[in-house]
Amino acid sequence: MESSLLCTMSEPQFERLMINRPQLALKFLKALSDQLKEREDQLEQCALHGLRKRVLHLLSTLSAKFGVIQDGYALIDLPLSHQEIANMIGASREAVSSVMSELAKEGVVKTSRLSVQLAVTILEENIPRNSTH
Repeated sequence: MESSLLCTMSEPQFERLMINRPQLALKFLKALSDQLKEREDQLEQCALHGLRKRVLHLLSTLSAKFGVIQDGYALIDLPLSHQEIANMIGASREAVSSVMSELAKEGVVKTSRLSVQLAVTILEENIPRNSTH
């Protein structure tokens, strides 16, 4: 967590800002587009894949964004509980805990209190690809 300053503006003010600052407008559109792509990927995972695959996809995505490679594992530099993982993929904490235990036994993940590490080999297999539809 860090200190933040939030400001509000009316819709007409926002529109003027976007018109007067086209580079800012492009960055804003890119950020929105990236978020939509992430949501589309999440929905696809939920609709088409089992829990294990969804967990691996989420951990791969988080590793790609926030991971720090150490000793063959990508340490996800975020505090993550099983409940938070479950919330992100639409599953129960108990089911996620079971899958995480299996993955830990297989050496695919290492977990400690609120931290997760994913084997780099798994990360490379599951890394979300930037694709256009």
